[in-house]
Amino acid sequence: MADVVEEKMKPDLERSRFPHCVVWTPIPVLTWLFPFIGHMGICTSSGVIRDFAGPYYVSEDCMAFGKPVKYWQLDPNLVYANGPNPWDTAVNEASEEYKHRMHNLCCDNCHSHVAMALNLMKYNNTNWNMVKLCILSLVYSKYVRLPEDLGPLPLVDRDSYRNCAHFTSAVKFVTDSPIINQLDSIRYLDSRRN
Repeated sequence: MADVVEEKMKPDLERSRFPHCVVWTPIPVLTWLFPFIGHMGICTSSGVIRDFAGPYYVSEDCMAFGKPVKYWQLDPNLVYANGPNPWDTAVNEASEEYKHRMHNLCCDNCHSHVAMALNLMKYNNTNWNMVKLCILSLVYSKYVRLPEDLGPLPLVDRDSYRNCAHFTSAVKFVTDSPIINQLDSIRYLDSRRN
């Protein structure tokens, strides 16, 4: 019996089912520039993904930016809320609350939705926020598939660091180019003339 329960709690990577997990996927361009930033969701005890995907919308099993690339398995024994099935109740209550909220990239976003669910279930008896989630997810999450198996997909997380380096190099190349330096010199001389 314990083996059956243990098996039900394991992520099913083929079906994209992640019971008791926080899941993460990259956001095109934004994750390329800042590899630690991405889109986050929280899963029910049966592995259904819920994510605050946009203004007044919480999706179910269809993340805003594609299937999860990373997941962080949480321990349901660290839920200190009372009542029947406190994990699913908290995920549902947070999702219902966020169906009435405007999405804001910097403040009230998908990370805040996950933090609210964890706070409602009193996970680990600590206070959750989007910064704490970002850091702990970065440290404890696992790849859904090994990065080398992902192939040449343009949006996968392992490429985010490379894309960030390419973008930074391109900006440096453009800003250090002789043409830009000449234009700056001409602007400087024009400003001195006036």
